Amino acid sequence: MRFLFYSLLIFFALNMFAFSQDENSQHNEKAIITGLYLWNDWEKETNWELPKDYEINKDSLNILKNLISKNNIKFLIFAGSWCGDSKSELPKIILIFQKIGLQNSNYQLYGVDREKLEPTLHSAEFNIEKVPTLVVLENDKEIGRIVEYPKQNWIDDLIQIIVNH
Repeated sequence: MRFLFYSLLIFFALNMFAFSQDENSQHNEKAIITGLYLWNDWEKETNWELPKDYEINKDSLNILKNLISKNNIKFLIFAGSWCGDSKSELPKIILIFQKIGLQNSNYQLYGVDREKLEPTLHSAEFNIEKVPTLVVLENDKEIGRIVEYPKQNWIDDLIQIIVNH
């Protein structure tokens, strides 16, 4: 009888410990932001900052700027506020867009949940499986995308997509 009593006591104690750990982890995890965002709002919600030490080749930047304006290029960015890759790469993308003077109307930033979904369902429409994903559109049709990380760097990969589509 003592064995049963102690077994039940241990069982309940372990369950209470597991429950409290679960509850604490929910309070410590940052909120997952979803939907369409402007960078300034995203930055406020996540406390992410643009990189200060990200090297940008000015000649490549100028080539990219000209290609974007000449070819009616727009971008969709899908990122996760919970995702380390997004935290690493999204600020680089935004920095590049700011350096070339890309207006908010030329790109849309969508926050997705862990299932890669967001309220507008654009992420489902574009079959987003990993984040960040940068979709390149010409005349509102997809011509390419970069998923998670560029092969060379963001600027050169974007130039390749635009030139080679």
